[in-house]
Amino acid sequence: MDSLFAAVDSFKPSQRGYEDPAEFNQAAKTYLATIDKLPHNVWQAISHDPGQFLRGLNPKENSIGYCFSLHYLLRFLPADTVPDDVLAGGLVELLSNFDRQQIRIVLPQFKELLEAITKRPLLPPSVTVELIAHVIRRAEPNRSVFTSAHILLAKLAYDNELDHLAQDILDADIIFFAKPPRSFKPKTPYPQDEDQDADAPSTTLLDDVTPAAVLEYHYIRALTLIQRRDWAKAQIALEQVITHPAKDKTVSMFMTEAHKKWLLVGLLATGQVPAMPSQVGSHAKGVLNLTSLPYAQVAGLFSTDGAAELKAAAEQHAQVWETDDNGPLVLAVLAAYQEWQIINLRRVYHQVSIPQIRQTTLSAETAPALRGDEDVAALVGRMIASGMLRGELEVGPTGEQSYLRFHDECEAMSEEDFARAIAQCHRRVDALSKQYRVTSQRFSTKHEYVRYLLRQQKALERDVDAGVGFDSTIEDEDLMTGVMSHI
Repeated sequence: MDSLFAAVDSFKPSQRGYEDPAEFNQAAKTYLATIDKLPHNVWQAISHDPGQFLRGLNPKENSIGYCFSLHYLLRFLPADTVPDDVLAGGLVELLSNFDRQQIRIVLPQFKELLEAITKRPLLPPSVTVELIAHVIRRAEPNRSVFTSAHILLAKLAYDNELDHLAQDILDADIIFFAKPPRSFKPKTPYPQDEDQDADAPSTTLLDDVTPAAVLEYHYIRALTLIQRRDWAKAQIALEQVITHPAKDKTVSMFMTEAHKKWLLVGLLATGQVPAMPSQVGSHAKGVLNLTSLPYAQVAGLFSTDGAAELKAAAEQHAQVWETDDNGPLVLAVLAAYQEWQIINLRRVYHQVSIPQIRQTTLSAETAPALRGDEDVAALVGRMIASGMLRGELEVGPTGEQSYLRFHDECEAMSEEDFARAIAQCHRRVDALSKQYRVTSQRFSTKHEYVRYLLRQQKALERDVDAGVGFDSTIEDEDLMTGVMSHI
C-alpha cells in the first residue's frame, strides 16, 4: 500500500507553485494518467486499510488524487470490503474541501460520487442535502449556472422535505445553461486568475444540458415551493416549465403536469385565473388547454359567485385530482375562495363588520355562507396571522361590534427603512447589471443573435415596426442546440 500511496500523494500543486494555467493543466492531466494506468492489483492494496489511506491524503491540496481514490473504493471494490463510515467520512472530507480547479480534471468521477451519496444511505438526508448545497455554492458562487448537482439537490430536498437547507440555491435565478468544453482548457490558472471576470460563470460542474433535465429541475423546484405554500414563487417556477422552448413543437409530460398545477397555484397566488404567457406557442397552448380542461373549469368558477358550482366541479373531478396528485392543491383552492373574496372587499371598504363579511362572502368548502360570526372572525384571524391579509381585527363584545380594518397597501416608512430599501434596490440593480454584461458578451459571439440584431436594425431603418423579440425570430430548435447551449 505504501507504493500506491506514494504515487497518489505525489501531486502537490501548492509546493510546485503553478503560475501558468496551461502548465498546471498539463501537470494535472499527466498525474491523473499516471494513477489511472496503475494496474488493478496495485490499486487493490487500498483495501487493506482504506481509512488510513484516505486520512493520509489532503483533499484541499490534492483533490484529484483524493477523488480518484474514493471513486475507486466505491466503484471497484465489493461493498462489504469498505466500511460505510470510511466512505461517509471520505465523502464529507472531499465535498467540504475540494479545490475548484482540480475537480474539473476528475469531473466524471466527482459526479459519480455526488450521485452515490443520493442513492446510497451513507449519510443522513439532511447532511447529504447540506453537502450538495455546499458543493454548488463552492463551485458556482453566483448560483446563476445550471450544474449537474442542481437536479440531485432538488430531488433529495423535495423527497425529504429539506428544501429549507438549500433555499438560497433553489430560489436563485438560473441564467446560464452552458455545455462543458469538449477538451478541458482552463480559463483560470491555479489557484486563481485575478484577471478573470469575477461575474463570469465557471465550468466546474457543467454537464450536457438536456431539456428534460432543465424541465425536471424547475418542476421539482415548484413542488418544493408548493410544499412551502409560497404560491407566488411556485407560479414563477411552473411558468418556467410551460414556457421552456420545445424542439419539434413537442409538449413534454413535465409541461402538461406543470400547467395543471400552474392554473391552481395561480388562483392561490393572485386570486384570479392566470393568463397564458405569450412565449407559449399556439401548438403547445392547444395541447396544454386540452389536457387541463377540468382545471380550467375550476379556475373559471373561482372568480364568480358560484360557490356551490365550484364545490360541485371539485367533487365531480375528484378522481382526476387523485390521479394527478393534485387533491391537496384543489382543497387549498376551495379554502382560498372565500379568503380572496374577503381580500377583495378592500376595493370597496376601509372597514367592514364581521356580520357583513359573513353575509357578502361564500365558502366553497361548505357552499353556503359560514353559519356564525365566530367562524368568520376565526377565518379572518388566521388570514392576518399568515400574512395573507393586511389588516387588523377589532373584536367587540358582540359580532355586530367586531370589525376588520384594512391596512393601507403602502404604509409610511421611516427614514432608516427607506434608506435600507434604496440600498437594497441599488444592490439588485448592480447585480443585474453584472449579469446583463456577462450575458451580452456571450450573446455577442453567437451568429444567430448577431443576425437577429442586423435584421432588427434594417427593419428600423425601413421604419418598420420590429415588435418581435429575440425568442420569436429564432426557432425553438436553435435555442435547444445552438444558442441555448452556450447561454
